[in-house]
Amino acid sequence: GGKFRLRCLVESIQYDAKKSDDCKVTITLADGFVINAEYCVCTVPLGVLQQRRIRFIPDLSMPKWKAIDTMGMGLLDKLILMFDTCFWPLQFGVADVDPTKVQSFYDASSEVGSPCLICFLGGNAARRMETQLSDEQAIEETMTNLRMIFEKDGVIVPNPIATKITRWQEDPFSFGSYSFSKVGCTEETYDSLIAPVGNLLFAGEHTSKTSQATVHGAWETGQREAKRLLQCI
Repeated sequence: GGKFRLRCLVESIQYDAKKSDDCKVTITLADGFVINAEYCVCTVPLGVLQQRRIRFIPDLSMPKWKAIDTMGMGLLDKLILMFDTCFWPLQFGVADVDPTKVQSFYDASSEVGSPCLICFLGGNAARRMETQLSDEQAIEETMTNLRMIFEKDGVIVPNPIATKITRWQEDPFSFGSYSFSKVGCTEETYDSLIAPVGNLLFAGEHTSKTSQATVHGAWETGQREAKRLLQCI
């Protein structure tokens, strides 16, 4: 069977752009450990590629980098609140003249198995939260909004018993939530992004022409590159 190495920070990927008969890939980790293989399927998020966090040897071509930089990397954070009891309808939101304070709530109780609200923060609202608010401040602001909505009708809004906040823009292993087709993206952009370079292949939701920003999109691109790889070996 194969071996899995977890929690490994990749520093560089040295590949064979011409895919010669004795081609190999050398992947160097931050701790100095070296992995040698015949092929490499690169599935790191688009944000990591855009931030140039991995050094490619030789450097990727200008058309490949242009395709990477032309794509957009979106941001959608979640603030998850667990409660003892439900006090809300299935779905509701908070409107504000300041678009960075707009919140959308989703009842995830049936999925979780206990009272759970998920607050979605997208775009500039998520950026404001990540750059201007601590976790405690974000929770306090959200609870203020919930009490403003429900307590005027006599509903008692308790404090949450557990909370969790995502900060995808700050995450050095993603630099965002998922990709999107920015103005200027074309089918050729995706073709350049998907195209293998010698024995270096690319997969991930950002390489899906039809299902970007989804789990099944990432899964399908993995299947696509697995089939391509089987044709090579």
